[in-house]
Amino acid sequence: MQRPEWWEGIVQGTSGRLGAVSLVFFVVTTGEVLIDHAKHWPGGFIPWMVVTVLVFIAAALFSNFHQMKRQRDSLQNKIADLQDNVRARLEMDRIWSTVIRRDPNNSNCVESFQFQIGLISGSADEVLEWEVVKLSLTIGNTTVTEQDFLAPFVSAILPGRERSFRCPLMQSVRVDQITNGGKGSYTIRYGITADDHKFETVHRFLIAPTGFDPQGLPNGWNWVSLAAPTHKPVTP
Repeated sequence: MQRPEWWEGIVQGTSGRLGAVSLVFFVVTTGEVLIDHAKHWPGGFIPWMVVTVLVFIAAALFSNFHQMKRQRDSLQNKIADLQDNVRARLEMDRIWSTVIRRDPNNSNCVESFQFQIGLISGSADEVLEWEVVKLSLTIGNTTVTEQDFLAPFVSAILPGRERSFRCPLMQSVRVDQITNGGKGSYTIRYGITADDHKFETVHRFLIAPTGFDPQGLPNGWNWVSLAAPTHKPVTP
């Protein structure tokens, strides 16, 4: 993974600080040696010009160190602002369903039924990379989880755009249970692409049909949150 520019800046700032400390140590040590051995110089001459130059060098190094510290603080503030801008920027936008196959021998049974959940990014500038970590969706006696995915679901979403993911198939679900609605929850990990700092959003909700088609199946769904979705940083 390519390191972001802010990380390179911190590394360079740290290296520069260590170099500045080493040079200051050299300047101070050299000055002490010159003064301690001044009595051995002809006529007790003290090389004040050399000492003065060393003092100016030390002052310049200290000034450079403080400048690097200000740059580091500015980078840290920029990182914090960037993270805050995406902390709560991934939300559930809608949910819908598709009947894959009806049971030809039982009008009250659907052989294959599938939900899709749409997520929307509120980020103004950053592409968000996201992954479904946990999922639970229940209709009647049928529940699907993240364990039912054929492969881990990882995707990216452009700023201000929507992206959906297909939940695992529900098998042999009764129509009357579908019409009664159900419940769901998910945990999604997300963050800026190529950045190691990630967040997790947890959302628990209820779902209910908004209408029915001629076959008695929902033609739309509404959802209501059981609690406000949370957005927390992921601890490394």
